[in-house]
Parts: sequence; C-alpha cells; structure tokens
Amino acid sequence: MSDQSYLRDHKEWLGYLQPVGLVVSPPALVRLQAIVQRNVAPQQTILRSNLHTPEEGLSLSERPHIRDFATLTQTLLHWRPEDLIHIDQEDSFREQLQVYLPEYNHTLSPTYAVPHDVEEDILNDPHTPNDEKWMMLIQEHTIGTDFDALPPARSTKGWHVPPQAQFERLLRETGLSLGLMYNATDIRLVYAPRGENAGHITFPIDAMTEVSGRLILSAFCMLLSESRIFATNEERSLLALLRESRKYQAEVSNLLSEQVLQALLELLRGFQTAHELQKGQWFITTTEEDRQHIYGGLLTTLLRLVFLLYAEDRGLMPTHSVYVNYYSVSGLFDRLREDMGRHPDTMDRRYGAWAQLLSLFRLVYHGGGLVAQDQAKQEMRLPPRHGQLFDPDPYPFLEGRIGTSVKGERLIPPRISDGVLYRILDKLLVVGGERLSYRALDVENIGSVYESMMGYTIELATGTSIALKPERVVVNLEALLELDAKKRKAYLKNTANCDIGTSKTTNKDLEEAKDAEQLLDVLHTSKRVFKNSNKEAVHPIPAGTLYLQPGEERRRSGSHYTPKSMTEPIVEKTLRPILAALGPSPTPEQILSLKICDPAMGSGAFLVETCRQLAQHLLDAWERRDMLRTASSTDLPAVQSAPPPEAQAVVIVPSDEDPLLHARRLVAQRCLYGVDRNPFAVNLAKLSLWLVTLAKAHSFAFLDHALKHGDSLVGLDVSQLTRFHWSPQKNAPLLAGLEEELQNVQEKRFGIHALGDEDETKKRRLWREAEDALLEPRLRGDLVIAAFFSEQKKKQRQEALEGFERLYRRWKNGDITYNECYDVVRQLRQEKKVTPFHWPLEFPEVFRTQGGFDAFVGNPPFAGKNNLINGNAEGYLDWLKTLHKKTHGNADLVAHFFRRTFDLLRKNGTAGLIATNTIAQGDTRTTGLRWICTHGGTIYDAERRYKWPNLAAVIVSIVLFRKGDIEEKYLDGRRVDEITAFLFHAGGHENPKTLEANAGKSYIGSYVLGMGFTFDDTDKKEVATPIEEMHRLIEENPHNQERIFPYIGGSEVNTSPTHAHHRYVINFGEMTEEEARQWPDLMDIVETKVKPDRMKLADNADGRRRKKHWWLWGRYTPALFHAIKDLDRVLVCPRVSQYAS
Repeated sequence: MSDQSYLRDHKEWLGYLQPVGLVVSPPALVRLQAIVQRNVAPQQTILRSNLHTPEEGLSLSERPHIRDFATLTQTLLHWRPEDLIHIDQEDSFREQLQVYLPEYNHTLSPTYAVPHDVEEDILNDPHTPNDEKWMMLIQEHTIGTDFDALPPARSTKGWHVPPQAQFERLLRETGLSLGLMYNATDIRLVYAPRGENAGHITFPIDAMTEVSGRLILSAFCMLLSESRIFATNEERSLLALLRESRKYQAEVSNLLSEQVLQALLELLRGFQTAHELQKGQWFITTTEEDRQHIYGGLLTTLLRLVFLLYAEDRGLMPTHSVYVNYYSVSGLFDRLREDMGRHPDTMDRRYGAWAQLLSLFRLVYHGGGLVAQDQAKQEMRLPPRHGQLFDPDPYPFLEGRIGTSVKGERLIPPRISDGVLYRILDKLLVVGGERLSYRALDVENIGSVYESMMGYTIELATGTSIALKPERVVVNLEALLELDAKKRKAYLKNTANCDIGTSKTTNKDLEEAKDAEQLLDVLHTSKRVFKNSNKEAVHPIPAGTLYLQPGEERRRSGSHYTPKSMTEPIVEKTLRPILAALGPSPTPEQILSLKICDPAMGSGAFLVETCRQLAQHLLDAWERRDMLRTASSTDLPAVQSAPPPEAQAVVIVPSDEDPLLHARRLVAQRCLYGVDRNPFAVNLAKLSLWLVTLAKAHSFAFLDHALKHGDSLVGLDVSQLTRFHWSPQKNAPLLAGLEEELQNVQEKRFGIHALGDEDETKKRRLWREAEDALLEPRLRGDLVIAAFFSEQKKKQRQEALEGFERLYRRWKNGDITYNECYDVVRQLRQEKKVTPFHWPLEFPEVFRTQGGFDAFVGNPPFAGKNNLINGNAEGYLDWLKTLHKKTHGNADLVAHFFRRTFDLLRKNGTAGLIATNTIAQGDTRTTGLRWICTHGGTIYDAERRYKWPNLAAVIVSIVLFRKGDIEEKYLDGRRVDEITAFLFHAGGHENPKTLEANAGKSYIGSYVLGMGFTFDDTDKKEVATPIEEMHRLIEENPHNQERIFPYIGGSEVNTSPTHAHHRYVINFGEMTEEEARQWPDLMDIVETKVKPDRMKLADNADGRRRKKHWWLWGRYTPALFHAIKDLDRVLVCPRVSQYAS
C-alpha cells in the first residue's frame, strides 16, 4: 500500500473518534511507520472474551464493558503482568505518584503506573525524576463515568472538577505527560506535555467489538500494544509518536500562516478585479489612509473565516441542515471544490459564493435562525455576536457600499469570483495536500496564524515589481535598473534585507542586467532569495497592481507569537504573589476584583493564558463554597443581570456553558486589560479571547471597555492632565473638573462590570456613554502631547502648547467646533502616527479605586536606539526621556516598558515581562532594572538566557518583579537571597566604582564620524577621497602633510599581522575653525564631504556639538594619545566583528 492509503486509513479512524486537542496526526503516524490493519478479527475475538455482554445478564440498554483492565492489557495488548503496578498496593510508589491539594483537602492518585525498564532501586529512589522512572499513569473510574462531566455528588469537601481535569493536573504535578483513563466502557489516551495544551482521544469498547469498528480497534492496538509502549527503538515508541505529532502540528501552523498570507493577497487581487469590472466608488485606493482601510477590511475577512472554521470544527455553530448546507464555510468549500472539478475553466467567471459569505457574516452579527414548527424538528438559532469583527459598517466596501447600511436596502455585492473564494478557502483548509482540522488547533495556533497577517500595508506598483525573501519586501525592478549598477546590491540589502551572496558571477550579472527579465534571472539564481522554487514560481507584479508590503515595524522586529510554553509559567509566577496575598482561600469577589494588563498585547497570547489561570482559580473558589448550579437544575433563570455573580449565594451556569467556560467569560470581562498601538492587534486580541470564551448560545464576551488602542508609553498622568503640561510643576492648576469627569466615567464602567453575561446591549450603551464622557478630557491630554511632538526644541514646544491652550479655550467658548479643535490631534494621530493613551482616563476604576494594576504580563517590543528613532515620530526619544527621569537615550525600548509598568502598578503589584538579554546591561539596565530596584521594586524571579522555542537565534531574558519586597527569589531556577539589576545573585544595583589604580590604563579610541575625512581607494560608497588626490595635494603644498595621518582601524588590526594601513585621515585635533583654515585644501574637502551630513544630525546635545564643530572628529581622545606616546606596545580590542579579538 502507498503512503496515501495509510493516510486515508488514519484519517478514517480519527474521523470516527474525533480527538479533542492534538494527540496523533496522520502524517506523523505514517512517517514513523505506524500502520493500522483492517484484518483484526482475532483481536476482536480476544476483546469480546474480556467483556461482560448483554447475554451475560446485562440489560440491552447497558453497554458491554471490560471485566478486568489488567487482564485486557495482557491478553489483547500483550503486556507482562509486571508492566502494570497497582499503586494502592505499593506504599513507596504511592508517595511518589499521589498529589495532595491542600486548598481542597483532596488527593489525586493513579490506580496503576507503567514503569520504564529500570531497576527496582531506581524506581524507589526519591531523587530520580518521575519521568525517568515511570512511562504513564492509569486511572480507573466506575463503570460508565463521564470523563468530562462534573461529579454528581456535591459537597464542600474535595475538588469538584471533571475527571479529565483532575487527571491532567495529576500528570502535570507528577511530571509525566502520558496517561490512560478507564471506566470499563471507554479507554481514553491522554497526552499532556509540559507547557502545552493537553489532548485526548477516547476508544469506545462497544464500537471496537463491531465490524464497522475494526479500524478503531486496530488503531487502539497499534498505539497501546506491547511493541509500541515498550519499543526497544525509542524512535518508534508511543511517546515518540506523540512528540512527532506535536512537531508536525507546529509545521502545520507555520505552513498555515504562510498560506493565510497568500489567501490575503488573493482576496486583494479579487477585489481589485471586481472593482475594475464594476467601476464602483466603494473601492478607493487613492491615499495611504484609503489603502489602510482596504487592508483592514481584507484582514477582517480572513479573521472572520478562520474564526468560523474554528467554531464549526469545535461544534460551536449550528448543526442544523440549513446552516450546514447553505451557510457554513466548510460546506461552501466542499461545494466549490466540487464545482472546481466540474467547471475548472469557468470558476473565475462564476459568482455567488461571496454573497453567501456576506449573508453568513450578517447572520453571525445580528443573530437569527429558524423556529421549528414541528416539535420533532430541530431549531436553528444563532445569538447576535456584536463587536467589530462581524460588524458590517466599519468596512462597507466588503458589501459594495460606501456608507452606513440601512435595513432593507438592496445591495449589489462586489463580484468576487467563485474561483477567488475557492483558492482562498483552499489555502485555509488544505495544508500539504491534507484537509486541515481546526478542531486539533489550539487558540495559540490560531493566534500565530492571525499574527502572520499583521503589520502590512497595501501599496500600488508603479513599475514591474517582485517580492523578495526573507521579508517579502516588494522591490520595483524598473527603479532598481535606474540605479547606478554598483549600487544595486546595496539597495537590495538596505531596502529588502535581501543578500544575493558573494558569487562574482551573480554580482556581475546583477550589475550588467539591462531589463526586468534579466534582473529576475539574477534573483532566481541566488538561492538566498528564492529557496526551493523554480523560475516559474516567481510572479512579477505588473504596474498598476496592488500588493502587500511589510511595514517598517514588521521588518525591524518580525512576528513571533509568544507560545504557551512561555506564557504559562510567566503568568503563573506573576499571579502567585498576588493570589497568595488574598489568603489560602480567596473568595470569588476577591479574584474577580483583580486587574491584570498587557501593555503591548499583540494578538493576546498572555491575556489568553491569564484568562485560563484566573478562571481556574475562580472555579476553585466557587467549588470551595458549593456555589455552582446549572440553569437546568434550578428554577432560577439562566440570565441574571444583577446582583453580580460574586454577590449571589449560587452561581448559575448557563446550559450551553460548563463552569470553567463560565468562569473564563467573567474573568475576560472583569479582570483583563490590554493596550496596543496597532489597531488591528487590538481586534486580534479580542478575537483570541473570544475563541477561548466562546459559548454556543451566547454573544461574544464584551471586551471593548478593556482592550484599547493606543501607545502605552505616550500619555499623561492626572497631575499633567489637570495642569495642561508634560512638566506639571511649571503650570498652575488649570482644569479643576477632571475628578468629577473621571467619577462619572468610573461609575459607568463599574456598571459594565455589574451587568450579567447576557446584557451585551446595556454594556455597549454604558461603554458609549463612558467614551462620550471622555471626549473632552482626552482632547485636552492629546493637545498637550500634540504640542510636544509638533516641535523639536523646548522653547518652541512651550509656544505650541500655549497656542493649543488658546485653541482649546476658543472651543470651550463656542468660537470654533470640536472638529476644528480636534484637527491638531488628527494630525498627530494620522500623520505623525502617535496615538496617545492616558491611563488614568482610559481605566479610571483601576487607578482611582486601587491605585494601579495588580499585575502586568507581556512581551513588549524590542528596539535599540536607532530602530527606536527610525521607527517612531520625531521627538519620540525626547518624550521617553521626559516621561522617565534619569533615563539614557541609548536604552532599548523594552527598558521603558519596564519603567512604565512599574509606575502603573499598585503597591505590592507584580509584573512578568520578556526582554532582550541586554535588559541587565549598560544603559538599558540603568534606565530599567536599576531604577526599579532602587525605587522600591524587587526582582523575585529571572531567567537570564532563554532560548525562544523553535527559534534558535532568539535569546531573551524573562524578568519578574514586585513593587515592594518579597521573600522568595529564584534566578535561573535556583533559590537565591537577592537578584540585582545585573540579574546576578550578589552585589549592588549601581555600576561598580572605577578603581583609582586603573586610571589612565584603558581608553575608547576616537570616533571620526565622517568618512569624508578619509583618503581610501577601497571605499565602495565613494565618500572617501582617492589616495591619488592626497598625493597631489601634498605635492602641491607640503604643508598639507602636517594634518594627514595613517588611519589604522579595527579592520586593519584584524586583517593584517603587521597592522598595515591602507587609509589616511585628515585630523585637525582640537583646533578652532580659524586655525583649521590654515589648511584650505583640506578644509575644502571636509566642508564638502562632512559638513552636509553633520548639519542633518538630531537636535540633541551630541548633534548640536558636532554640527557646531563640523571640521573636527566626532569624538577625539587626546588623553589616549598622551598615554601611549612613549610606549612600544599597546593592547587593542577591535569592535568591528561579532566577537572581540
């Protein structure tokens, strides 16, 4: 049989069993030669011999069940008796594998354990890790126990969660990842690897006794037989199969991310074609703002499709035949694929699929369904799911409209062909030739797929263009041809980060290319550009075509979705001190009062994990107080608006939710906050939380009040807002009414929290009222920020502020409209790309009630000084230095996030953040951790060098700190007494004092900072002057030789054993301009080649000094020259390579 046949068999039995989460994947099974056999009649006979059956006295309603599990493993699976150790009969093993939960007075324990093939003394050794002694745990339950239902008995004792949740906790606490659950009628294989979501697959005993279930029985034996469990070749073992399946799933996620981006481009092309056909006014791409609007609409469409595919596969959308046949995305793809097989030549001239999707989007947003006239028939009902994701009005062009929709209006949708929709859905549903199951994908997988589409802009090709790897930057080939041939390679590198290599032939061909076709040939031959592709796979973009261009921020930082293996421990450690402070048995009200924020939330990975963990703690609190009731088990209605859940004697869990899901929905709406300066990221984070809180019959969890768009680092505090100044001590109080305004906003936001889960309409009304109440105070704050960024000098900024204050007063007096006053802010937000975020205004219930957040978690962006300056508005670095006193302009951006979160924490609040490993070094340390540690903060956990999963080149630091003291501290997993700002276990936070004995022994060399000073024949940038010209100047005027010196830099030290020089440099030392003019020939060179660049330097202290003294080197070190003038040898450490030499 072929691999394709084996794949089909695996898909068949997996399709029957419908695993939850990821357990095994068909490609991984085939890759490791795990094959199912259809001829298993002998095995069925053995299985039946192990069962109680109706013929033996059971009623026909009872399912056949196993007499004895141990006997089954020996007769059917060929295990040895010693392979199954009964834990209750072995006291020493029981202590190793039982887990006591003091908070519930409850003990988790397996029934059996399967040991590795090791000596008994190793099994009894308490110091040997469990995963080196034990292979799996097995837990036996009473006949027919529902693994996923709450225990029927209700008591204030014990831990009342489903058996599946208890077993997963047991596996994780004991350090094992593999287990079996058994209830005589079903056997469930559970895989719960550390730091990842668990998955499980259930084998029903009765199905395996039937002819139609032989493939299921074969798969059961394939996975659990002696030859698989105890395989001598570990690469063929069950654990290897499970690990390989997870690796394959990561590959699937990466491939899906790639394909989703291709689908986005396909949709863009489809809309451009439809616009050209219909000549409508709904698709405007004239300005950058227009194109970003188009990008937002297309991105939203892809998000909708991926969300719906996930919800459909998870059974969270209707299963009614009307939905399945006429609305579902999966059903639409099946029909389009069938049409493609029948009419491949006409698919791009067939229409209708897009209109169906638009109808589905409207149905999801507004809700609706069918009411069954006959009680025997099934109803179809969808709750309204409001929120921007499915709102038809933010992007009316998707429906062929220009403005707001009117109920009942006739729409002529864009003519997006069925071929376009087929290709898009094919990219979303078929990976590597296999149909993708979204059921097997976690929210984290979906989040990484979403994030792959972020950070692009839509551009219009003005000439034949091509997208280049590694960053998909589109380069205009015609513009490339117009460049000087010698500059083409540098242009590709600087513009697209595309290095065509060092091949002399390739570089020569690039320089000699005369047209776009020849350039394409060169780019194709360079393997660094197009890996694993042929020439036909390279599609030039014709002039006049819209394309996706990665934005500057994406090019600088890329896109790394923080995986669960990182978020889970960081969130757990961040919450631990907060929860401990609530006491051993926190109340539901205490847990729901916690406020946790991600200041740069991206697509919401940290918020999703926080939601999971806090919800579990909330559920535990409910359980301890026996508060849980289901809607069907009480006469109380399922919908409760007031009082809030924590004030009720019982918590009513709606019939379409389980208790944990209900807890997640409450936590998401009351405890979680997030900010991001990318508006699409805000929608993405909402979507991630909607996925983890989605209930079949409920609207989306309301999150608009808590997840907001803005720059976490640009905003004012209350003092600055009331005094209308970024330095409030300089202005007397101006705006005395702010407290009353914030009280009004806070009451409305408290009202949102108090409403029940069903009152989405009331929540949205209160949210809009709160936002309206913020218009005036937000405008005042934005005007202050606008004044700061409108000028670059202190005096001019103050003058701008005074002008904006007069503008504000004119609006208050009624002399101008709000829009006329807001124009200043609009320019700040749209042209300068600065989106202020005033924390006390946006979240008044956090700061006015409790003085700050309980915790921050996140992975804030990294950016060194140059990227920070180039990637932000002019004046951004000045603002950060104004915001955070005693900070250094050379600090990485992440240090400012550390400072910002520290300032926004309440007393004893905590933060867990990811940073570059420079967080404990140099100016970044001084700006961030040093300040925190010397102003009441304590680092209580840190990992100095953490390798990002699946990205070997990315090394980060993980730092957790508290605004206050804390006793226990851990550095790289080891208990220590102290963690300093250097992320060291001893010493202080300040820079070590310079030893007087070492004074005058080491120096940093001079910085020329202007290659126009040099004479160099090897300068490819042609800035330096040719050495021949130097000789001519000396020959004509020997006086010139007095100021020309051999130039020995780091590269000469590294490349020449004798440090031979090939460059010369003009050096005026510390002369005045008048003195330097005594060498007019040399001053002419410097004035021509250095001064213009010096005049472009930033308006800061260094820039102003270097502009003023443009004829001098950027940094001159006479002390160094004095120290070495009488020495025969000196030690030099060049800094021109990756490592010191």
